[in-house]
Amino acid sequence: SRHSLAAMYSVLLALSVLTATVVPTTASTAMCNSLTTLMACEQKTSEGTCKGPDCSWNSGEGKCDISPAEGIKMLAVLMSGEAGGFMGEVLKCSSKEDQGACSGNCQWKTEETPHKCEISAAYVLQQPGMSEILPKAAACGQLTSAGKVACNTNADCKWKASDNECDVGSALQLQMFGCGRAASGSPPMAAPAG
Repeated sequence: SRHSLAAMYSVLLALSVLTATVVPTTASTAMCNSLTTLMACEQKTSEGTCKGPDCSWNSGEGKCDISPAEGIKMLAVLMSGEAGGFMGEVLKCSSKEDQGACSGNCQWKTEETPHKCEISAAYVLQQPGMSEILPKAAACGQLTSAGKVACNTNADCKWKASDNECDVGSALQLQMFGCGRAASGSPPMAAPAG
């Protein structure tokens, strides 16, 4: 079960790195709660601080991760199709395996082999707040060459040692997935286009 949690965590992190295609739509309350828990666990840097029902120390990777129980909750939301917002749309698109089924908010990508279905640029560009979030995410990516200190000096960024790069910080990640208001109450559900 630890391997399935690690795989799920990797998928979520991969989605967070899609800074060229992130959108501030609204995810479901359950998804925002799971992401908030995931990011809170990720902030704990020692086995001593990584305790409680939500977090579990991953000794193999030397980091704090979500607990198996929290991982199952997150997986249940993802599998139910009720993630909502940007993440829900990304999951819908990525699950479509042939060009004929890749429609709505999705587009067929032929730049890579194998070809795949991804969230469409048109959908991304229609999202409110894009003009504020995208430059912040791009700035984090550009700070990779400047190194860890420069990256961590930017409030929107966080150095990702495992990939040796500057990535978006937790607060910006939550905004990108549509959970910007998750801490202050339940966000409304966004109706996806198409």
